[in-house]
Amino acid sequence: RTTFSLPGAMLTSARPTHARRGDWSRARAPPEPRRPCRSQTCLRHLAPAPSRRRADVGGIRASSSTRVAEEASPGPSDVPRGNTEGAVLLLSDVEMTRGPNTLFTATSLRLMPKQRWGVVGPNGAGKTTLLRAVVGELAPCGGRVAVGAAVRVAYLRQSAVAASPRSLLDEVLMSTAAARAQRELDAAAQRLQSGGDSSRSKDMASMTEAQERLVALGGLERATRQAEQALEGLGFAASDLQRPCSSFSGGWQMRAGLAKVLVQEAQLLLLDEPSNHLDVSARAWLMDYLQRYDGALLLVSHDAGLLQSACTHVAEIAGGQMRTYAGGWATFQRMRTERLKQQLAELEALDRDIADANAFIERFGAKATKAAAAQSRKKAMQKLMAKREELCQASGGRDALLGALKKAEAVDGTASSSDDTQEDALTLVGARKMSLQLPKPVRSPLVQIEMLGASVGYSMDAGAAILADVHLKLTRGSRVALLGPNGAGKTTLLRTLAGQLPLVAGRQELPEDLVLKFFTQDLAQTLPLDATALQYVLDTSPDSTGATAARAALGALGISGDSAMRPISVLSGGEKARVSLAAFVLQPAAVLFLDEPSNHLDPPAIRALARGLTDWSRSTGGTVVVSSHSETFMQALDVTHVVRVGDGRATISEEGLRQNDYAARDLSKRVDAVDEDQKERAEEAKEQRKQQVKARKRLESLQRSLEKAEVSCAALDEQMAGAGTDLPKLQELQAQKDDMLAKIDSMYEEWEELEEMLEG
Repeated sequence: RTTFSLPGAMLTSARPTHARRGDWSRARAPPEPRRPCRSQTCLRHLAPAPSRRRADVGGIRASSSTRVAEEASPGPSDVPRGNTEGAVLLLSDVEMTRGPNTLFTATSLRLMPKQRWGVVGPNGAGKTTLLRAVVGELAPCGGRVAVGAAVRVAYLRQSAVAASPRSLLDEVLMSTAAARAQRELDAAAQRLQSGGDSSRSKDMASMTEAQERLVALGGLERATRQAEQALEGLGFAASDLQRPCSSFSGGWQMRAGLAKVLVQEAQLLLLDEPSNHLDVSARAWLMDYLQRYDGALLLVSHDAGLLQSACTHVAEIAGGQMRTYAGGWATFQRMRTERLKQQLAELEALDRDIADANAFIERFGAKATKAAAAQSRKKAMQKLMAKREELCQASGGRDALLGALKKAEAVDGTASSSDDTQEDALTLVGARKMSLQLPKPVRSPLVQIEMLGASVGYSMDAGAAILADVHLKLTRGSRVALLGPNGAGKTTLLRTLAGQLPLVAGRQELPEDLVLKFFTQDLAQTLPLDATALQYVLDTSPDSTGATAARAALGALGISGDSAMRPISVLSGGEKARVSLAAFVLQPAAVLFLDEPSNHLDPPAIRALARGLTDWSRSTGGTVVVSSHSETFMQALDVTHVVRVGDGRATISEEGLRQNDYAARDLSKRVDAVDEDQKERAEEAKEQRKQQVKARKRLESLQRSLEKAEVSCAALDEQMAGAGTDLPKLQELQAQKDDMLAKIDSMYEEWEELEEMLEG
């Protein structure tokens, strides 16, 4: 029985122990460990290789990789444990509130091993609250939340920033199971050195157990490979691995936080908007990883493409309820369309009944002979109206149902399910149409910014410039998209255009009175925590901005109602980013620079922001320059110019987006290689699965044939015993038996070959 350790779960390979005839208990030695797959970004095919170095029993660390010893065990520590009846996670009639508002009630969910659930719903529905209840950060107001007693849990928050002074590689390595075993081994060895004889046997046992676990996990070498591959898959370069985490921007620190979660080998993975801050290639890697993930998954996301590829089940939180759909994304779309039709039919039936009752009351209410009947109809109509009001609150009313049904049917009828089309399925019932209005800028010249032979970078050494010989001209009313692979220099160029970085060489011309504003996700980290969202937006906006305009901006980005009056300190990372964005768009400027503005926004808010920027640019001549990984946002922005960044150059063209601009294969050669390698591995795995299915069927057939052959041999033995001294008969029977024994030997040889293939 051989156990292979894989990220997320343990895959156990138990092979049959059948042997030659007469000996059904003979077993072979375990197979050699599998070699790692060729892809440098795949965590799925790593086998536990023996550690090249045994940890020193005296407590001296085996390598510099074990600088992780001082870190506590990662992962949530207050997870509510209990009897889950075989499930990984069990929710029973859970009710959650936020302040005076009830988010959802009577919510039940049974998450079984290897199931991958996607959680969808409008902003503020309670998706993040649900995850926080699972890890014990929030207690439900009613019902029960329980995670299996031995289930390892890993949780990615929306604001999972890794900002420690340690190197990037060490920070991620600390989260691995091997690093935890190394820390326990070091601690036990240190106790053994400094302790007395009374605890020696206990410390020796602890050290032995930790060392055995470390070897079984493949040692720190394997853990280091895991960490390096996760970081590479998420877009980090090899040169980044030894940089301090604190030197990265907030978005890159969140990628590091995601890597820390993925390498924990958890059996229950909780991810809150993991594709925020990921470019196309990193998002494609994450999609591939989650498709191969062998544990249980609870994924909160507005990324329809990620949900479609990763999830086997969908849970929809809307209108204070959770509805579950088994069968994945396609089933969710189909059943949701049916539910919308049912709700619309129910609402129309209620409207007819109310109209009939009202007509009866108006016709017969004044007649003495019909007064009692009219009064009865009036009471019945009041009940119908109350039921209709309840249905409208849950569904958004007839117009919202018709709009949602139209979008759902359009998605159902789309053969080529693009991310943009699929995101229409996330515009849930009850979500109102959002609009965003930006203040009019001061009139500015036609040519607003011009770069002439410019070199940009973070070092003033021209030889170290990231981009060179850049010629750009930004004119009034243009909407410019910056496109290019990860690390090509888009953010560097954006910051230089906005005046936040000096030119390395060349010239940049802009009018002195030109007002520029620059938005980055890092702005959310500077918010005053004691202020409310509304108070902060008003404080940072012009005096002419009233509370109505401030609330409208917040509401368009998903911060509405009581949420606008909550202290910023209690908001999630995503909500803080939206508050920063609302304050940004209300500040008058002629040119707006935005770096990943759509992170943390759901599809309606993404479109509201893009429409607001587009309308502002068209009507006032304002200029928008954006770098974004969201194709939905860029398409809705209706860009007029594209700056393509790559290979140390940046070129601008007057055109819209091309069809393949957001295809991962077109963004970098490295992604091409990764995609081809993943495709090759997928084809190999598919063929291997086919062969394994055939082999198992053949083994079943061989077993039946062997049983029949053994019976035939036994029958021939009986016939030979009864033949007495009939020599010709005995010779004939012996020849038949020899043929049968030869067939049996041949079947056993085939059996062994099939066993070896299945083991490999």
